[in-house]
Amino acid sequence: MSSLRVGDVTITFLPDGVHHCEAVAQYPQSPAGLWNEHPEVLDASGMLVMSLGAILIQAPNRTMLVDAGIGPKTIDIATLTGGVFKGDLIGGQLPGSFKQAGVSPADVDAIVFSHLHVDHVGWVGDPAGGHFFPNARYVVHEAEWHHWSQSEQIELGQGATAGQLELLSERLDTINGETQLAEYVTTLPTPGHTPGHTSVIIRSGGRPAVVLGDAIHCPVELQHPSMCFVFDYDADTASASRSRIRSILAGPDSWFVGGHFPDHVFGQLKTSGDVNELVYP
Repeated sequence: MSSLRVGDVTITFLPDGVHHCEAVAQYPQSPAGLWNEHPEVLDASGMLVMSLGAILIQAPNRTMLVDAGIGPKTIDIATLTGGVFKGDLIGGQLPGSFKQAGVSPADVDAIVFSHLHVDHVGWVGDPAGGHFFPNARYVVHEAEWHHWSQSEQIELGQGATAGQLELLSERLDTINGETQLAEYVTTLPTPGHTPGHTSVIIRSGGRPAVVLGDAIHCPVELQHPSMCFVFDYDADTASASRSRIRSILAGPDSWFVGGHFPDHVFGQLKTSGDVNELVYP
């Protein structure tokens, strides 16, 4: 667990689990030998490691969350993709992370979903079938909601389940475009990974922080801007969204918040010519 203070706002990464996948399979256009240069994102067997979890935003008079982890489950990637890809998604740690942070799920008044893939909606419901976050409104981009609520998408099993969608619909606030959710919190449309993918910008004390969602999965993407993620719904649109994020991160004292980044969730991108350096607090 780690935190970043941005003006009057505290941002905390709440771990829920871990995702292992094949680096070259996820980034098929990776330059030759690239992953050998980045052992910091690989485990001992050479699998790419990604964190799973949620981003807690504690602003004056507001407690918000970006995404809701994968939930208490383990998913085999080969089963999910019909054997096309290998790896796993292992969750279940989020309740313990809340306790460690000294925050209750009941304190959360809004959850902004970057998108509705299975590893971002896992704690919408509790084991009894109710709301794990009893007082939270759910904020979802209009295009995202429309896409994943279609019966054919539900049947694929890669997004929110029918039960999760029913819970979401009970407290749903759909948005379209940039939307200010609180004094320091604004949504940033970053479509491409999914039709309505949304990032979040926290601006306070002159220090903007961009919660990336799945617009950028891996810190290596920040260092090699030409990389494309295999599961992006629209590769060209996703690339344009990544460029938009980089332009914000190029500003003075800007921070990224990478929910899938291993070890270092918070950092800054420093660019000099063709060299992109990541600086961590």
